[in-house]
Amino acid sequence: MTIIDFKFQYKSFPNTNHSKQKGRNGQFILTDATRRFKEYALISAKNQYQKHGNVFKNIFDPKIHFFQVEYYFYTPKFYTKKGTVNLKKGDWDSNLKHTQDAIFEAIGLNDALILDASVKHYPCGGDTETVMCFVSMGNLQSHVSGIMELDQYDYVS
Repeated sequence: MTIIDFKFQYKSFPNTNHSKQKGRNGQFILTDATRRFKEYALISAKNQYQKHGNVFKNIFDPKIHFFQVEYYFYTPKFYTKKGTVNLKKGDWDSNLKHTQDAIFEAIGLNDALILDASVKHYPCGGDTETVMCFVSMGNLQSHVSGIMELDQYDYVS
């Protein structure tokens, strides 16, 4: 059962590798571009989920549920002018971190509860990047028992 269906567009997703800088005291802080992106994503997510945030929190129990998440990233920089995959478009995992943080912060839940995720990266027209995110709840007991079955074959130690 999909409980969250989130979509937003942004000019360019920040790359995780370039999202932090050293502060005066040596600690790492977000760059201005990353901070602006997270604020935009957070506002967008809050606008989409403000009306059913309480309903969601009432049905989700972290003792028995976990999150399954599907991410779809669409980027106009997917191909080069020669038609090959653009190696400078950024890795999908670079786009994922700040997007995921903003979405889960907006709904008031911890993204550490994600135990199953998939990410797809596709080309798109235009000049803005788009992310779609579908969040489902899974049953923690069935998830853990699946791992226990693997354990008996020494796949998981």
